[in-house]
Amino acid sequence: MATACLCCWIEIADAAGLPFLRLSSGARGSALGEAATALADLEAMTYNPAALTVAGARSVSVGHSEWIQDIRHEYLALVAPRGLGTLALTGAFSQADELERRTGPSTLPLGNFGVYDSVIGVGYARDWSPKLRLGVGVKMVRQTIFTQTANGVAADVGAFYRVNPELQLGVAARNLGTMGKLVSESTDLP
Repeated sequence: MATACLCCWIEIADAAGLPFLRLSSGARGSALGEAATALADLEAMTYNPAALTVAGARSVSVGHSEWIQDIRHEYLALVAPRGLGTLALTGAFSQADELERRTGPSTLPLGNFGVYDSVIGVGYARDWSPKLRLGVGVKMVRQTIFTQTANGVAADVGAFYRVNPELQLGVAARNLGTMGKLVSESTDLP
């Protein structure tokens, strides 16, 4: 069975921070180049909360990836049918340790510091008709760089439409929200 994916990416803020919110939570989304808005699975909170689905029972998804310069990304999703829809609890954590601290050009660093980003969220999706499924997610975001910390709240909304068994369309608006100030400026969400 083939599944088509329609994906539209609109960049509102070119200098948005918290890039870990754009990272894939699993191998399937990564393999598709993050074009997973119309894929129904238990990792859908990363792409489109309306695509949350689980086949009858509770499911768990755990992910770990390591990037260049020892950047580590962890992901956890707990998904279960609830009422007429699907409920998800998710969490992600990204960290980069041992970054050199400098205040200008120098031969020796002043020391090391780390960057830590985390998000904890809850989402719900349900069928509104045999073909249309809608979903929403709310998440708390935290960013720590060296000794400074900022917190924020964001929401995701999405729709998932089954044209036929082989063709599904998805649309989502992600990371709608704000972050608190980190030192003197707030970070734009991606």
